[in-house]
Amino acid sequence: MSHSALEVVPGFDQLNFASNCTIYGQWLSALITPDPWEPNLSLGGSIALSLLYLSSALPNDWQLPSWAEEANITLVDLPTIAMEWWAMNFFSYLNETDQMFWPDPLFLNRTIWDVKEKCPAAFCKAVGYTGNADLTGIGVSPGTRPAQPRRSADPWPRPACRS
Repeated sequence: MSHSALEVVPGFDQLNFASNCTIYGQWLSALITPDPWEPNLSLGGSIALSLLYLSSALPNDWQLPSWAEEANITLVDLPTIAMEWWAMNFFSYLNETDQMFWPDPLFLNRTIWDVKEKCPAAFCKAVGYTGNADLTGIGVSPGTRPAQPRRSADPWPRPACRS
């Protein structure tokens, strides 16, 4: 049976992106940093932080599958495989309306929104939340978490911070 190199990355049900809130916050902050030359766009992240974030989400007992040796896949190949995994999820499909590639909805939920619930302080720090804590602080602002990703010009909806 032939295997794809991408199969060495466990499924979303086995990945725990909330295992390290600091790495989550650093990754998210890099992901949404505005592009100074195109303010309506973000820079889109950091390769090093993306690799670190994915590796932090792997199960503690993770190892290469037994078939990897036959497929000539070694630990040296993991950064390349991980970046291909990110690219496939991050640029999952072409939105015909805006002619831009959009992320996979499950990818967004598992890497951003599900983790936000477990790491609210890291989320708020990453998005640079600066509201008046007396009026809109953590625990006061209603958060939003779309059941389905928004189909607007901004694929990165930014809900208000809350605990």
